[in-house]
Amino acid sequence: MAVVGGGQTGAEILLELLRGRWGEPARVDWISRRMNFEPLDESPFTNHLFTPGFVATFHGLDQAKRAALLERHKLSGDGISLATLRELHDRVYERLVAGEGPAIELMPGRELIGLDEGNRGFELALHNQLDGASEPVEADWVILCTGLREQLPACVEPLLPELELDELGAPQVGERFELRRRTRSEGRLYIV
Repeated sequence: MAVVGGGQTGAEILLELLRGRWGEPARVDWISRRMNFEPLDESPFTNHLFTPGFVATFHGLDQAKRAALLERHKLSGDGISLATLRELHDRVYERLVAGEGPAIELMPGRELIGLDEGNRGFELALHNQLDGASEPVEADWVILCTGLREQLPACVEPLLPELELDELGAPQVGERFELRRRTRSEGRLYIV
């Protein structure tokens, strides 16, 4: 079995597998593009990123600076809770020492670049970001916990010509989550 995704969902799925929620797999590979299984940033000052003053300053920055800040502070909303990490670590360690339960392979720093049906299930093609090697992995089950892809709902597409878009074609969002429009209109559009 392979779990792909190094965020909270992937960690919780792995934890449930180790608890035996759905039976006991013979082997589990936990694959993440991230270089480590990283904790959510729950430090006290992280909440300051969401204050009105910071949000106003953020929206005043150019797109490149906003993108850099979002990447830098990614773990303020996209990481693994410390409690989940601790329990996972303890369960993996206990199984390793006792030599019981499924074989567990932690595989951070790998990117899933291919997934095909194989003779006994699936063949995953991984790219190891540390040394550039290709790594094949076989699994009878694959659970993808790879996040979401942002996209506008189809009902918004007719409005695209009147919206301000960035260089990637994404709508520009104002401080109060209002979509910026090319022309003034009485109606307002908000997005979350």
